[in-house]
Amino acid sequence: MANPIVPPTGSEILRHRAEIDIVWTMTADGLPWPVPASVAEMHLANGCQTIDPPRLYLRAAAIAAKESNGLTVTEAAQQHLVDLPPALDADDAKRLFKAAKAKISLACKAGHIRAIGTGRARRIDPASFAEWRLRQRDKFLRNDA
Repeated sequence: MANPIVPPTGSEILRHRAEIDIVWTMTADGLPWPVPASVAEMHLANGCQTIDPPRLYLRAAAIAAKESNGLTVTEAAQQHLVDLPPALDADDAKRLFKAAKAKISLACKAGHIRAIGTGRARRIDPASFAEWRLRQRDKFLRNDA
């Protein structure tokens, strides 16, 4: 049976309490890492022996977003347009820009790009976005070949 864990209280940590069955695991750095038992069981059932720890933010997202030097979705979309084929006309440029913003937003929601906050306060981690852009370029080149 897994050990119950209760999240700590703090001035900036959300004050929701719940008891969760956990399994203690170890990170690559040798640090103990609590994983919900249901998540561990699901991964083991699928034959997966490793889980990458998620990036956690202990401060409120809005505070972290204001302090962040991350990219907005609009800025990220402008950078992503460089990787796409050139627009044919002004209407095509608008369509491509909207599509790039939507694609980046979906990638953030899916966890492919690390981001903090929601809506206009969302800030995208530049390093994570650069990695995603490289994956998208590779994918485009493989399909183009």
